[in-house]
Amino acid sequence: MNESFTRAIPVVVITIMLLTGCRVPGHLSSGDPWKKAEEIVQQIQLPEIPERRFYLSEFGGVGDGHTDNKPAFDRIVSTCSEKGGGKIVVEPGTYLVNGPIHLKSDINLHLKEGAKLVFGNDPELYLPVVLTSWEGTRLYNYSPLRAITSATHRTGPEYPRFMWFRWGILPILNNL
Repeated sequence: MNESFTRAIPVVVITIMLLTGCRVPGHLSSGDPWKKAEEIVQQIQLPEIPERRFYLSEFGGVGDGHTDNKPAFDRIVSTCSEKGGGKIVVEPGTYLVNGPIHLKSDINLHLKEGAKLVFGNDPELYLPVVLTSWEGTRLYNYSPLRAITSATHRTGPEYPRFMWFRWGILPILNNL
């Protein structure tokens, strides 16, 4: 066999593989993508949350910025879930929560205007690790501060400035 022909065979094979491997399947390349997006949106079913209301203050919640409201949130979420769901209402105030809030199905956490959640900054409060995601990657990590998907008038949690620095850098420094 000719030596140049022998050298050309791998190049030809790789070229054929690349060209056939990069082909876009017909079902992905045809049609209007906005129409497909609209079809997906039409399939989404919104949750049906019961009209029952549960007020955090009735479960021991205190919006003074100093009292730990984690036990009150645990009680209200448990009660709301046992009764089939509803709306948890947090009245105006600053609520310290030393640990994560884990909502359950059919619960709407509603923060009235002027209500603010402030989460504790001790990493131990967010253990044990839970299955979560970070930028689309499933992993085990600290529990999220909150698992809230349907809050209204949400001002967002207040994070102490040093919190993330302390969590992210100290473990690295301790391993040096």
